[in-house]
Amino acid sequence: MRPLLYLTGTMALFLLVGCSGEDTMYPVSGTVKFSDGTIPHGEVATIRFEPVKANNDEMGKTPAAGQIDAEGKFRLTSKTSNDGARAGDYKVTLTILKTYGKTDSLIPGKYNLATSTPLTATVGPKGQKQFDFVLDRN
Repeated sequence: MRPLLYLTGTMALFLLVGCSGEDTMYPVSGTVKFSDGTIPHGEVATIRFEPVKANNDEMGKTPAAGQIDAEGKFRLTSKTSNDGARAGDYKVTLTILKTYGKTDSLIPGKYNLATSTPLTATVGPKGQKQFDFVLDRN
């Protein structure tokens, strides 16, 4: 009976440790600017870290997002304000519009979608926590 109890306890411990690591958040911040140093800022200015499919064995892993301020700075939020992002690889998308409710983008369209953005990020214990993205105007 004791070996069975020991085995059950050990398995429960492994499951608990494995599950708790899944929700570890890493603070992520940075800047967004054009190659000439100017800041692309409008009434709508957001950055979004979209999980790369290889990241998530289970579907629906939460992306992280943040507002880009007038100085081009951002901090990411996943679940609670400024908590950052889970460990993993991301495609980085941007939405920067001159005014709300309009489609007058201040950046090239390639930055709007995960399928076309050239921007990537790796977050986690061995990944960066500060990202400075430089955009081209084409």
